[in-house]
Amino acid sequence: MVSNCTKPNIVPVLVIAEMTPSISAKLDTVTEMNCFIQTMRLTWTSVFIKGHNETASNVLLTIYNDSKIESQDSKIKGTVIIDDEYVNVTVFLNTSKDSNACELNKNYSCDITLTDTSIQTIRANTSFMIQAPLSTIEITADYSYVSGSNVTINCTVQLGDLNDTEVSLEVCQNGKYEDIQATEKVVQEVFKLDSDKNAFCTNQVLYSYHILLMDSRNGSYVRCHGNDVLYNETLSTKCVSINVTQVEADMEPEKLYGELNSTATFKCRIPLSQSYFSAFQFFNDSSYPLISINSDNNYTILPQNDRISAVYTSNQFDEYRAVNFTLDLRPGDDLCNLAGPYFCKVNTFNESLILPADDVGYLYIAAPPTDVSIEIEPSYLNASLGGDTINCTAIMNPNTTTLSLVILFNETYEMVPRNITEIFTGPMVTSDCRYESRVVVTATFDNFGGSTVACLAIDNAFGKEYFSTRETINITYEVH
Repeated sequence: MVSNCTKPNIVPVLVIAEMTPSISAKLDTVTEMNCFIQTMRLTWTSVFIKGHNETASNVLLTIYNDSKIESQDSKIKGTVIIDDEYVNVTVFLNTSKDSNACELNKNYSCDITLTDTSIQTIRANTSFMIQAPLSTIEITADYSYVSGSNVTINCTVQLGDLNDTEVSLEVCQNGKYEDIQATEKVVQEVFKLDSDKNAFCTNQVLYSYHILLMDSRNGSYVRCHGNDVLYNETLSTKCVSINVTQVEADMEPEKLYGELNSTATFKCRIPLSQSYFSAFQFFNDSSYPLISINSDNNYTILPQNDRISAVYTSNQFDEYRAVNFTLDLRPGDDLCNLAGPYFCKVNTFNESLILPADDVGYLYIAAPPTDVSIEIEPSYLNASLGGDTINCTAIMNPNTTTLSLVILFNETYEMVPRNITEIFTGPMVTSDCRYESRVVVTATFDNFGGSTVACLAIDNAFGKEYFSTRETINITYEVH
């Protein structure tokens, strides 16, 4: 026996709306956005198209089951196809510049209201973005740079979508343009412009190019260039000139006075990026380096003797790369050989750049003078016609000390006018590099009869004065 069975009416538990996840459009177009809902013969009252931003959600378009459509925004229109099995809504977005189209850049959703509220619905979501063309481009660069330094040149552009625009920094040469390779990845910072001030739906984007400039770029012209792939348009700045000056070493101090049993330190500074140089080298009057050191504080050439050392003192944030070069001034037979000129050079990874090293620092072994004395005749004959002499002697370093004859007053002194001054330096007589020194002052002393004189040694390193004993100039007058 066959029974008559009735097929049950299966009620769906979900009604799902479908939309394309993201939509992009050009300016001055009408773009379609579609929402498809499979209703499966269920009764419904309305379909809503909503717009969502960071602060609010608003109904923009309402579609009723009698095909009536209500729009809350003049830029948004719609049509609908209604079938027993589905609802297909097409939304038209007008991206005309005159319609303040940038307000359309937001997220949208589509949902349906069923008569049977026990049935769950799932709304569809999409994002809409107007891909505006590249509208402006500017370059920011300094006129002058130092060779070997890491510099930043900025390109500021107004564009719609980063993915559709290629921005590059180029060198201009004879009507041709070539990309400049950056040493670091280009930084992109997006500044969203106020929609009421930006009818072109663009964002301001800053491209920062970190590049290593060498003096081979001196006199070059550079520009920022933008290529809008979507709109097939290009935009460039004017070519601007840049001046790249050759780097110069700076040896400090120019004069270095070192005392016995101490250390004397020169600092060599060069405005270079750390990634550019390979080593600092220090020289005296020889052609072979005394020492060489890199930024890892490793000696690339070992010290030529145990009196010299060096240490790299900079970090990556300093504007200058610097090395301290130190000499040990302990007593020894070779101490006085340390006195003299010193200069530094920098080896670069690109050996085509020759760095000048004509900034010299001088080391003086400084020690105060001793045994300052005066040699004077008991008397000088009147009208001797300038042939009389007074001698000043001292044990001193002639590079750091001056020796002269002075007339003494109550609290001051002045140099004795002389016709001829001769300076004689004898052999070194001390372990701190001082010599027997003699100054012979030849003059006419007639006008200085009765004056008190002394020899004065002025030490430039210590800033002190050292006097001999005081003597009186006596004049004898001939009787005719």
